[in-house]
Amino acid sequence: MNKDNKLKNKSKKKSSEKILPTILYMGFCGLAGAFGGMAMAKVFPKDAPNWQEILGILLVMIAFVVILVIQIFIHEVGHMVCGLMSGYEFISIRFFNFVIMKENGKLVRKKHSIAGTGGQCIMIPPRTDGTSPTQLFNWGGCIVNVIVSVIAITFAILFWDKALLSMFLLMFSTIGIYLAIINGIPLKSLSNDGYNAVTLKDRPDARIAFERSQMILKEMVRGIRLKDMPAEYFDYEIGKYDLDDNIITSMAGMTINYHIDCGNYEKVYELTKYLYDNMELADIQKFIVIAELVTSILITGREKSDVDKLFTKENKKLMKIHQAQPSTHRVWYVYELLYNGDKEKAEKHRKDFEKLAKNYPYKTDLENDIELMECALKMYEVSVA
Repeated sequence: MNKDNKLKNKSKKKSSEKILPTILYMGFCGLAGAFGGMAMAKVFPKDAPNWQEILGILLVMIAFVVILVIQIFIHEVGHMVCGLMSGYEFISIRFFNFVIMKENGKLVRKKHSIAGTGGQCIMIPPRTDGTSPTQLFNWGGCIVNVIVSVIAITFAILFWDKALLSMFLLMFSTIGIYLAIINGIPLKSLSNDGYNAVTLKDRPDARIAFERSQMILKEMVRGIRLKDMPAEYFDYEIGKYDLDDNIITSMAGMTINYHIDCGNYEKVYELTKYLYDNMELADIQKFIVIAELVTSILITGREKSDVDKLFTKENKKLMKIHQAQPSTHRVWYVYELLYNGDKEKAEKHRKDFEKLAKNYPYKTDLENDIELMECALKMYEVSVA
């Protein structure tokens, strides 16, 4: 089977994987809504006026959102608790864009969001030789969602005569079980907990990559630049590993960032071009690859037509989805200066970058982005001189 056919087959599999979450979401939303509707039917009389019916629908919707937020919180706390039980060190926990991070021995609040995710728990494994326990930490969120959902069902039965409470508890358990399933079924397209747990169980090289990635994040929180970390952390070059795996591909992404920090823009171009042309990437990985490929093309003075080929409708949409990332505005800054020669538009993106940077948790990333923007500015000034 040739490379194009392999990529087509992988793309079909990724598309089919994306259908399953949609089906599950619609099914569990419908079930949770039905429980909420049953509660409202018991509270309001059968001949209730329209405004009461509308109020009931709004209350169900509000309850759904509140429960979802609570269950996501429980999920991430589950990772944290199971990580601590496995000997992991706490670094940060995120709920939507709200981050609590351990910085210089103190807990601080930051802002950071990743499109498509409701939360994230980052912890440092106890070892870096591929022998750290991985299963309890990765399954922890799903386990705790199931436990609290079973408890909720039990209390719903005990208090069945109390309509609002029992139906609220059934909604709570339904959403908790949904989160456990959607995170637990191994889906490569989502890089979810189940996929990570299965991969880490079967692949020693993935376990080492996982341990390295978490260690790198710890050093970044301490203010250490990637270029000042051990070079052996970033040896995920072309041909050395099977990069067709989300955990190892993520380390290839960190290798790209390492070369950017070192100013090795030709290396950046080589690796990003290879990944873009040859790998079926998860959306967050594809975003990183596109962003750094565009940057490397412009910084190394390659043909502008190479950038045109990258900015497909799908890729532009992906960049827009991740516009809450400071690095996205760094890319657009470089693009406006070196592609369009429009300093005014570039400065607007720089202001957006600076706004997002105020509460961004990884300051070393920002230093790197600023240096890249300064490099692009110098190239622009030379071109117009």
